[in-house]
Amino acid sequence: MADPCPAGSFPDFRTDSGQARALGVVSTPALFLVRPPDGIKPLSQGVLSLAELQQRIVQTAADAGWIDPRWLERSRARVTALRLDTSTFSDPDLAEDPERLLEHLRGQRRAIPNPPVTEPLIPSPTHHRLGGH
Repeated sequence: MADPCPAGSFPDFRTDSGQARALGVVSTPALFLVRPPDGIKPLSQGVLSLAELQQRIVQTAADAGWIDPRWLERSRARVTALRLDTSTFSDPDLAEDPERLLEHLRGQRRAIPNPPVTEPLIPSPTHHRLGGH
């Protein structure tokens, strides 16, 4: 029989009696997304970064039909090409003076209104039920 974890972590541990084989575990850490009573989906076997784990959780839940696909799309990272368009500068030397450039950009930012937020990024439990059940 295996010993419990040091410092009392996981005091109610269970020794593997076939669960790993049933789930197809070949290496650790092995992570699964579980939706009781019968939904078990593998996420990874091996080490992942936090960002990759988060992406896999959302992708796996969407693939399983457990979340609305629009939430998957809204969770994706957005990459924006950052480029300074100097054609709108009235003074072409503005791009050469960091202090003046910063003041100019701050002024432009103040002129752009913030878009209204119309719905939450993550639905509340009453807003969207998982899997439509």
